[in-house]
Amino acid sequence: METEDSDSEQASTADDQEENGSGDDIKKEEEQEEKIKKTPRKKRRFRLTDSIAKSKRRAERRAQLAAERKEREESKQQQEDEVNDEVKEHSLTPPPLPKASTVLTYSPMQLFCDSLLRKMKAKDPDEYFAFPVTQQEPMDFATIRQKIDRDDYPDITTFKKDAELIVHNAMDYNSPGTVYYIAAQKMDLIVQFYFSEPYLRYLFHTLPFSKEIPLEKLGLTLKTKARPLPKADYKTAVVDDATPSTVLEAVDPSLKQKLSSRIPDLRIFP
Repeated sequence: METEDSDSEQASTADDQEENGSGDDIKKEEEQEEKIKKTPRKKRRFRLTDSIAKSKRRAERRAQLAAERKEREESKQQQEDEVNDEVKEHSLTPPPLPKASTVLTYSPMQLFCDSLLRKMKAKDPDEYFAFPVTQQEPMDFATIRQKIDRDDYPDITTFKKDAELIVHNAMDYNSPGTVYYIAAQKMDLIVQFYFSEPYLRYLFHTLPFSKEIPLEKLGLTLKTKARPLPKADYKTAVVDDATPSTVLEAVDPSLKQKLSSRIPDLRIFP
C-alpha cells in the first residue's frame, strides 16, 4: 500500500511540473507576440530612379576612366621614348662648342671711371642716389653704370658732369634740412675731392692701367721740373792782340832799351 501511495504522489508531482512548464511556455509566446506588435514595421523604400539607367551610367563612367588611364599611360610611354631618343642622339652627336663669354672687356678709360664710381657708391651706404629724383634730367649711379658699360665717357669731364648732376638734382628737389639734402651736400664735397687734380693724379700713378690713358682725357698735364742751368766756373779768356810796337810804347822807358821789337830766332842757339 505504501508503494502505491508513493507512486501516485510522484505521478501527481510530474503532472504538476508539466502543467507549470507548459504555462511558462505560453507566457513566453504571449510576450513575444506583444513585442512583435509593439515594434513598428519598417517601411519598404522604392527607388525613384531607374536602376537600369544608373547601371548604364556607371558602366559608361568606368569605360571613360579606363580610356583616360590608357591615354595617360600611352602619353607617359611616349615621353619616355622621346627622352630615350634624345639621350641616344646626344650620345651619338659630338658635344656642342662652348659659348662665347658674355663678360665685357673694358677699356682703360672705362676701368678708371668704374673705380671712381665704386668709390662714390661706397660713400652712399643708404643708397640715396641709387635712383633718379626727377624725370627731366634723370641721373643716378645705375645710369652712370650703364653709360660706363656703353663707353659713353670719352673723358673725365663728361663723367664729372653726370656726378655733379646727381648732386644738383638732389639739392634742387629736396628742401634744406632734410636727410636727402644733407646727403647731397656731403656727396658734393666727395665729388669735388675725387675729381680734383691731385686725386686724379694720385689715381693715375696708382692704378696700373692708367698708364694707357692719355693725360688730356683725365684733364692733367705732364709736370716737368725745370732744371737750373749750372753756373759756368770758367774764367773769361784774355785776348792777346797786342803787337810788339804797342808793347814797346806801353812799357817803362827804363826797360825800353832792353827790349827788342824783333822776335829772336831761336834756331841759332844751340
